[in-house]
Amino acid sequence: MENHQPIRVLQKKIRTEDVALNLKLKPEFRDRWLINLEGGLGASLLLWKGGADALQISRKSQSAYLYKGNNTGQDVSGEQDRLTESSDACWAEPAIPGFLQQPEFSAPLKKGRWLFNQIHSLSANRLYKLNEDTQLRINAGYIHDRQVQERGSETSYYQSSDTVHVTEQSNSRIQSDRVHLNIGLESNTQEQYLKNDFSATGNWQSGLSQIIGNFSPAGNTALAQRIRTPELGVRNLFRSLWNRDNHTMEVRSLLRYYSNSATLRVDNEEHPMNLQDFYTDNSISSLRKKGLLTRQYTVGVIGEISNIGKSLQGYLSPDYQWNGYKWTVSLSAPIRWTGYTGVDFSRISLNPSLSVVYKLNYAWRFTAHASYKERYGDMVDLYDRP
Repeated sequence: MENHQPIRVLQKKIRTEDVALNLKLKPEFRDRWLINLEGGLGASLLLWKGGADALQISRKSQSAYLYKGNNTGQDVSGEQDRLTESSDACWAEPAIPGFLQQPEFSAPLKKGRWLFNQIHSLSANRLYKLNEDTQLRINAGYIHDRQVQERGSETSYYQSSDTVHVTEQSNSRIQSDRVHLNIGLESNTQEQYLKNDFSATGNWQSGLSQIIGNFSPAGNTALAQRIRTPELGVRNLFRSLWNRDNHTMEVRSLLRYYSNSATLRVDNEEHPMNLQDFYTDNSISSLRKKGLLTRQYTVGVIGEISNIGKSLQGYLSPDYQWNGYKWTVSLSAPIRWTGYTGVDFSRISLNPSLSVVYKLNYAWRFTAHASYKERYGDMVDLYDRP
């Protein structure tokens, strides 16, 4: 189905470029469990890999359970990444801030050659159809990943007076445990759309490196570095649309809390870099379609409080879409005011965008897009400590 608009309240009001598949199961395959198992063992000490998945689809529920694990250098940490995004993903919000990044392993070889790992990935997914218009979705997952790497380098600097040789040997280990829980409730009728998404995530990462080299005038030097980045995040997004006379009203509210008690330890010296951040974005909008033109006006306020500082933003966004038989023209011109307390910062930014789509026939479609963006730094740019 082309130009699929999943929100029934917005059907025939806002055209999308999304596509959807409408699949029908044969009756003999409903309510049956489809189970698949695979595994293998190998030498070189002990190599192993395994996987299992179970799938069940019925009229009122869907289930999917998956497991993958190995120590053969195959990276399955992306098995639980999202491959598609809902329309809520277009609602911009700042990325999760942070100071310390765990070191990344690399080598000029195929990843399966240099990755020495032990990984387990487990996920459980359930979808309940409460009635013809309402569904409840629950997703949970856990990933345990342990990677080790031994590497060395030898560099020669040829100078006019002498030649300097620098050698370095590094033994590193990174271990992470990631968990997530998502609960989503969605009601989709012709008169009202209601959706609430709640998610909680945790990511406990610890990286340890033992470095030995002659990069000091005193000769060979041993250095131990440990980076810990325990992260905890909670997020809730509420969205509601309903018809009122000739208008479609919409309310959105986003609440997000994030905590990262990161520490960097070099030998016996420890440097804490803690971050506590609360972010909220709330808006209300009105949409009306008259003839071929759809108009939407949105007003909202954003607030952020952290142990670094505080910020307040306000925005007004007029959006227009003209839908012809073969043409679709969309124009957006949001205006945003940003202010940070304690640093005397106050700015107004304009971020217009224009999109034109021409559908020549079933096979050919032409799209042109132009935009201008102004952006100021986020909260972590105000961190004034070394």
